[in-house]
Amino acid sequence: MQALKIIYRASIVFICVIVATAILGQALPLEFADNESENLYLGICFYGIPLAIVLTLTGTLKQTDTPASATGKIILTLVIAGLSFFVTVIAAFTSMCEWSTHRVCFENKQDPSVKIVEREFGCGVFDSGEPAYKLFKVSEFSPYMIWATEADTNKIDKAEWRRVENL
Repeated sequence: MQALKIIYRASIVFICVIVATAILGQALPLEFADNESENLYLGICFYGIPLAIVLTLTGTLKQTDTPASATGKIILTLVIAGLSFFVTVIAAFTSMCEWSTHRVCFENKQDPSVKIVEREFGCGVFDSGEPAYKLFKVSEFSPYMIWATEADTNKIDKAEWRRVENL
């Protein structure tokens, strides 16, 4: 019985963490540092959310449930797990459009990991137009995440930045 409670609570915590990271990912200028990290996260979401939803049955099914009630809970849980799988697939397709670094323009003299870069926004094979270009100040948030905010090179203190010559 104790193991079932642990599985139930771990499933709820997992779902909450994934939802919170998705919301924060939209609200903050945090991005994955590379495609491997992003693919790992999407894979965890893709398989983990439906599995966690199904595992919540360990806490919602009770021995006192009637057969009709238990069947209803199981069917509803499986439908919600299927919907979450569908939403995750849609999210994977919408993440095909992304910003990528085109070239490094400036490097911070005090912290060389902080850069002003020209980034391009494109959608790969789903986009027939030219990519959009913008300047961003990019700093490493963690080995797997970057913090990218729009930058205006006309307003930066040139004494703090070194121009990077791209070949």
